Amino acid sequence: MSPKLILFDIDGTILHTYGVSKRIFCRALSEVFEVEVRWENYAYQGQPDRKVAQDFLARQGIGVDSDSPLLKRAFERMGELWHDHPVGQDIEVYPGVIPLIERAGSRTYLGQLTANVQPAAVGKLVAAGIDPDVFPTGGYGEDADDRNELLPIALERFRSRFNQPFDPQETVLIGDSPADILCAQYGGARVVAVATGRYDAQSLAPFNPDLLIQDLASGWSTVLDFLRLGD
Repeated sequence: MSPKLILFDIDGTILHTYGVSKRIFCRALSEVFEVEVRWENYAYQGQPDRKVAQDFLARQGIGVDSDSPLLKRAFERMGELWHDHPVGQDIEVYPGVIPLIERAGSRTYLGQLTANVQPAAVGKLVAAGIDPDVFPTGGYGEDADDRNELLPIALERFRSRFNQPFDPQETVLIGDSPADILCAQYGGARVVAVATGRYDAQSLAPFNPDLLIQDLASGWSTVLDFLRLGD
Protein backbone atom coordinates (compact mmCIF):
# COMPACT_ATOMS: atom_id res chain seq x y z
CA MET A 1 0.00 0.00 0.00
CA SER A 2 1.42 3.36 -1.00
CA PRO A 3 1.54 5.83 1.90
CA LYS A 4 -0.89 8.72 1.92
CA LEU A 5 1.58 10.81 3.92
CA ILE A 6 5.37 10.72 4.18
CA LEU A 7 6.90 12.61 7.09
CA PHE A 8 10.57 13.60 6.99
CA ASP A 9 12.93 14.24 9.84
CA ILE A 10 15.45 16.97 9.01
CA ASP A 11 18.85 16.75 10.72
CA GLY A 12 20.68 13.58 9.78
CA THR A 13 17.96 12.61 7.32
CA ILE A 14 17.61 15.46 4.84
CA LEU A 15 20.72 17.46 5.67
CA HIS A 16 23.75 18.02 7.86
CA THR A 17 24.72 21.42 9.26
CA TYR A 18 28.26 20.89 10.59
CA GLY A 19 27.53 22.47 13.97
CA VAL A 20 25.72 25.55 12.64
CA SER A 21 22.42 24.35 14.08
CA LYS A 22 23.78 24.15 17.62
CA ARG A 23 25.44 27.56 17.33
CA ILE A 24 22.24 29.22 16.12
CA PHE A 25 20.21 27.48 18.82
CA CYS A 26 22.50 28.74 21.58
CA ARG A 27 22.87 32.22 20.09
CA ALA A 28 19.11 32.75 19.92
CA LEU A 29 18.60 31.68 23.54
CA SER A 30 21.55 33.80 24.68
CA GLU A 31 20.29 36.92 22.92
CA VAL A 32 16.68 36.68 24.06
CA PHE A 33 17.31 35.62 27.67
CA GLU A 34 20.52 37.68 28.04
CA VAL A 35 22.58 34.79 29.37
CA GLU A 36 25.47 32.80 27.91
CA VAL A 37 24.14 29.49 26.63
CA ARG A 38 26.62 26.92 25.39
CA TRP A 39 26.07 23.47 23.97
CA GLU A 40 28.42 21.51 26.18
CA ASN A 41 28.14 17.83 26.99
CA TYR A 42 24.43 17.76 26.29
CA ALA A 43 23.06 14.48 24.92
CA TYR A 44 19.73 15.63 23.50
CA GLN A 45 18.94 12.23 21.93
CA GLY A 46 16.26 13.58 19.63
CA GLN A 47 14.37 15.54 22.26
CA PRO A 48 12.20 18.38 20.92
CA ASP A 49 13.82 21.81 20.90
CA ARG A 50 11.36 23.11 23.48
CA LYS A 51 12.57 20.56 26.03
CA VAL A 52 16.22 21.18 25.16
CA ALA A 53 15.79 24.95 25.50
CA GLN A 54 14.13 24.59 28.89
CA ASP A 55 16.95 22.31 30.05
CA PHE A 56 19.60 24.80 28.90
CA LEU A 57 17.88 27.71 30.59
CA ALA A 58 17.36 25.73 33.80
CA ARG A 59 21.14 25.35 33.97
CA GLN A 60 21.27 29.15 34.07
CA GLY A 61 18.70 29.23 36.86
CA ILE A 62 15.94 30.35 34.51
CA GLY A 63 12.65 28.49 34.62
CA VAL A 64 10.33 29.02 31.66
CA ASP A 65 6.94 27.57 30.85
CA SER A 66 6.32 25.99 27.47
CA ASP A 67 4.04 28.90 26.52
CA SER A 68 6.51 31.60 27.60
CA PRO A 69 6.49 34.60 25.21
CA LEU A 70 10.26 34.89 25.62
CA LEU A 71 10.71 31.26 24.64
CA LYS A 72 8.53 31.81 21.59
CA ARG A 73 10.62 34.85 20.70
CA ALA A 74 13.81 32.75 20.99
CA PHE A 75 12.36 30.24 18.55
CA GLU A 76 11.47 33.03 16.15
CA ARG A 77 15.02 34.34 16.48
CA MET A 78 16.38 30.92 15.48
CA GLY A 79 14.39 31.20 12.26
CA GLU A 80 15.69 34.71 11.62
CA LEU A 81 19.28 33.58 12.08
CA TRP A 82 18.77 30.71 9.68
CA HIS A 83 17.24 33.00 7.07
CA ASP A 84 20.33 35.23 7.39
CA HIS A 85 22.64 32.26 6.90
CA PRO A 86 24.24 32.08 3.42
CA VAL A 87 22.53 29.45 1.29
CA GLY A 88 24.66 26.34 0.98
CA GLN A 89 27.34 27.42 3.46
CA ASP A 90 28.25 24.75 6.01
CA ILE A 91 25.12 22.79 5.15
CA GLU A 92 24.89 19.62 3.08
CA VAL A 93 21.81 18.00 1.58
CA TYR A 94 22.36 14.26 1.48
CA PRO A 95 22.49 12.59 -1.95
CA GLY A 96 19.19 11.05 -2.97
CA VAL A 97 17.07 13.39 -0.84
CA ILE A 98 15.96 15.83 -3.54
CA PRO A 99 14.99 13.13 -6.07
CA LEU A 100 12.98 11.31 -3.40
CA ILE A 101 11.18 14.51 -2.36
CA GLU A 102 10.37 15.27 -5.99
CA ARG A 103 9.17 11.73 -6.76
CA ALA A 104 7.18 11.33 -3.55
CA GLY A 105 5.74 14.85 -3.66
CA SER A 106 4.19 14.21 -7.04
CA ARG A 107 2.35 11.14 -5.72
CA THR A 108 1.46 11.74 -2.09
CA TYR A 109 1.45 14.28 0.75
CA LEU A 110 4.75 15.29 2.34
CA GLY A 111 5.27 16.73 5.79
CA GLN A 112 7.81 17.13 8.57
CA LEU A 113 8.25 15.42 11.88
CA THR A 114 11.23 17.00 13.57
CA ALA A 115 12.66 18.02 16.92
CA ASN A 116 13.33 21.43 15.37
CA VAL A 117 10.95 24.26 16.16
CA GLN A 118 9.10 25.30 13.02
CA PRO A 119 10.98 28.59 12.44
CA ALA A 120 14.30 26.73 12.54
CA ALA A 121 12.98 23.89 10.40
CA VAL A 122 11.85 26.30 7.70
CA GLY A 123 15.05 28.32 7.95
CA LYS A 124 17.28 25.25 7.59
CA LEU A 125 15.47 24.16 4.44
CA VAL A 126 15.84 27.64 2.96
CA ALA A 127 19.54 27.68 3.84
CA ALA A 128 19.89 24.29 2.16
CA GLY A 129 18.20 25.53 -1.00
CA ILE A 130 15.06 23.45 -0.48
CA ASP A 131 11.63 25.02 -0.92
CA PRO A 132 9.95 24.63 2.51
CA ASP A 133 6.51 24.76 0.87
CA VAL A 134 6.92 21.14 -0.24
CA PHE A 135 6.24 20.33 3.44
CA PRO A 136 3.03 22.23 4.18
CA THR A 137 2.85 21.26 7.85
CA GLY A 138 3.89 18.63 10.38
CA GLY A 139 4.92 18.11 13.98
CA TYR A 140 7.63 20.37 15.40
CA GLY A 141 9.88 20.86 18.39
CA GLU A 142 7.73 23.51 20.07
CA ASP A 143 4.66 21.26 20.08
CA ALA A 144 5.63 18.86 22.88
CA ASP A 145 8.36 17.82 25.29
CA ASP A 146 8.02 14.17 24.25
CA ARG A 147 8.86 13.39 20.64
CA ASN A 148 6.36 10.52 20.65
CA GLU A 149 3.56 13.07 20.86
CA LEU A 150 4.49 14.70 17.55
CA LEU A 151 3.01 12.13 15.16
CA PRO A 152 -0.65 12.56 16.19
CA ILE A 153 -0.11 16.34 16.18
CA ALA A 154 1.19 16.16 12.60
CA LEU A 155 -1.72 13.98 11.48
CA GLU A 156 -4.26 16.33 13.03
CA ARG A 157 -2.67 19.31 11.30
CA PHE A 158 -2.89 17.56 7.94
CA ARG A 159 -6.51 16.61 8.63
CA SER A 160 -7.37 20.20 9.46
CA ARG A 161 -5.44 21.68 6.53
CA PHE A 162 -6.75 19.35 3.85
CA ASN A 163 -10.15 18.55 5.39
CA GLN A 164 -9.72 14.79 5.18
CA PRO A 165 -8.56 12.03 7.55
CA PHE A 166 -4.93 10.94 7.77
CA ASP A 167 -4.40 7.48 9.24
CA PRO A 168 -1.11 6.54 10.94
CA GLN A 169 -1.26 3.19 9.15
CA GLU A 170 -1.09 5.10 5.85
CA THR A 171 1.85 7.17 7.07
CA VAL A 172 5.59 6.58 6.72
CA LEU A 173 8.23 8.43 8.73
CA ILE A 174 11.74 8.72 7.28
CA GLY A 175 14.35 9.35 9.95
CA ASP A 176 17.89 8.61 11.06
CA SER A 177 17.70 7.90 14.78
CA PRO A 178 16.23 5.51 17.33
CA ALA A 179 14.00 8.39 18.45
CA ASP A 180 12.50 8.58 14.96
CA ILE A 181 11.88 4.84 14.86
CA LEU A 182 10.30 4.77 18.31
CA CYS A 183 8.12 7.79 17.52
CA ALA A 184 6.72 6.12 14.41
CA GLN A 185 6.16 2.81 16.17
CA TYR A 186 4.49 4.50 19.14
CA GLY A 187 2.05 6.26 16.81
CA GLY A 188 1.33 3.24 14.61
CA ALA A 189 3.13 4.46 11.47
CA ARG A 190 5.72 2.67 9.35
CA VAL A 191 9.30 3.88 9.39
CA VAL A 192 12.27 4.00 7.02
CA ALA A 193 15.56 4.39 8.90
CA VAL A 194 18.59 5.85 7.11
CA ALA A 195 22.10 5.57 8.56
CA THR A 196 23.19 9.06 7.50
CA GLY A 197 23.02 10.67 10.93
CA ARG A 198 24.82 9.92 14.17
CA TYR A 199 23.76 6.25 14.16
CA ASP A 200 25.10 3.58 11.84
CA ALA A 201 22.97 0.77 10.48
CA GLN A 202 24.18 -1.66 13.15
CA SER A 203 22.98 0.71 15.87
CA LEU A 204 19.57 1.23 14.24
CA ALA A 205 18.81 -2.41 13.45
CA PRO A 206 17.83 -3.49 17.01
CA PHE A 207 14.96 -0.97 16.93
CA ASN A 208 13.34 -2.92 14.08
CA PRO A 209 12.44 -0.25 11.54
CA ASP A 210 10.27 -1.43 8.66
CA LEU A 211 13.10 -0.62 6.27
CA LEU A 212 16.74 0.09 7.08
CA ILE A 213 19.10 1.52 4.45
CA GLN A 214 22.57 2.98 4.45
CA ASP A 215 21.51 6.18 2.68
CA LEU A 216 18.90 7.52 0.28
CA ALA A 217 21.27 7.43 -2.67
CA SER A 218 22.40 3.80 -2.56
CA GLY A 219 19.00 2.69 -1.23
CA TRP A 220 16.98 4.68 -3.77
CA SER A 221 15.29 1.78 -5.57
CA THR A 222 14.67 -0.06 -2.29
CA VAL A 223 12.90 2.94 -0.82
CA LEU A 224 10.76 3.43 -3.94
CA ASP A 225 9.75 -0.23 -3.84
CA PHE A 226 8.91 0.00 -0.15
CA LEU A 227 6.86 3.14 -0.68
CA ARG A 228 5.41 1.73 -3.92
CA LEU A 229 6.30 4.91 -5.74
CA GLY A 230 8.14 3.31 -8.63
CA ASP A 231 7.05 3.75 -12.22
